[in-house]
Amino acid sequence: MRSHRYRDDATPSAAPTVFKRGYIQVLSSDGNTLHGYVAATSSTGGIAGVTTSQQSAMVVQYDSTSVAPYNLEIVNGQNKLATYPYLALVQGPVSSGNNGDFGSGTYNYAIFTAGNSVPKGSTPSKGQNSFSNAYAYETAVFTVDSSQNVLATWINTNGGIPTTYFVWAPTDSVNFLAATGDVPAYQSKWPGRPQVLLKFVETA
Repeated sequence: MRSHRYRDDATPSAAPTVFKRGYIQVLSSDGNTLHGYVAATSSTGGIAGVTTSQQSAMVVQYDSTSVAPYNLEIVNGQNKLATYPYLALVQGPVSSGNNGDFGSGTYNYAIFTAGNSVPKGSTPSKGQNSFSNAYAYETAVFTVDSSQNVLATWINTNGGIPTTYFVWAPTDSVNFLAATGDVPAYQSKWPGRPQVLLKFVETA
C-alpha cells in the first residue's frame, strides 16, 4: 500500500477580517432609559452629539478579529464628521492642568469627534480632527464587550490608563458626548450633564 506524506510545515492562511457594523445607543447610566443615538451629523464645531432619530444615527464598523481596543470607523458621517474616517476623543478645551490627563479629582475630559487614525497604545497626539487641530486626540481606544457595551481606554500623557466614563451635555447648545475620568468632578464643574452608557447595536 502506498503511503501518503503530508507537509507539516505549511503556513496556515490568515484568518479573514470580519467587520461588524452598527449604530451606538446612548443610555442612562443604569441602562434603563434610551436617550438617543450617537449622531451622524456633527454639532457646531465638528463635535459628535446625540440624536433621538435612529435614522440619523452614526453607523460605525470595526474589525471583530482584531485585538481590542480598536478604531471605530465612521461609515455615514455628515458635515465635518465626514471629513475624517474614525471616531475620536479629543482633549477638551476647558480641561485644566496635568496636560489634560484624566484622573480622580479632576474634571478633565475629551470630546467625541472624528479624526485620522492614531496608533493603538499612543498617548494623545495632535493631528487632523474635525474639532480642532490645536488639541491632541486618540482613536484606537474603543472596545465592544460581550454585552455590546462600548468602552473606552483613554491613555494619559504620562502613559497611565485611568478608568474612563461617558457623559452627555444635553442642555448645552452644542449637544455633545464626552469622556472623563471622574464623573462627580465633571458634574461639579458642569451640572446637568448625566453619566451615560453606550451600547453597540449590530445591523445587517
